[in-house]
Amino acid sequence: MERSPHAISRGPDSPAPYHPGRYTATQIPIQIDPELAATAPGPRRAVELTYGMLRGYGLAEPDLTDAVRLLRSTFHGFVALEAAGGFAHARSPQHSWVRALDALHTLLEHWPPSREGDPA
Repeated sequence: MERSPHAISRGPDSPAPYHPGRYTATQIPIQIDPELAATAPGPRRAVELTYGMLRGYGLAEPDLTDAVRLLRSTFHGFVALEAAGGFAHARSPQHSWVRALDALHTLLEHWPPSREGDPA
């Protein structure tokens, strides 16, 4: 498995301009039986891929959860801003997207140690 946010983001291109609504559709909360969600192959596969990529950086809980939240909030924020026209600067958002993924990769390679007293 490739160890990089580029891999988990499905390449260097932001999905917003190429597939309007696709990312938004993944954010719609649906009511599903928790037991079914825990055993359904789709959600389980997404979690396994994400955690597997992050384990490649040597992360374990509770850092895995923190790293997943960092990735998700970065991806969500970028896609939401881009879809809303929030990147009107002359520089292409795709260049910024690639740089953001590079920065995440660097951060994950140098993940800070847990602080004393942090809950698990």
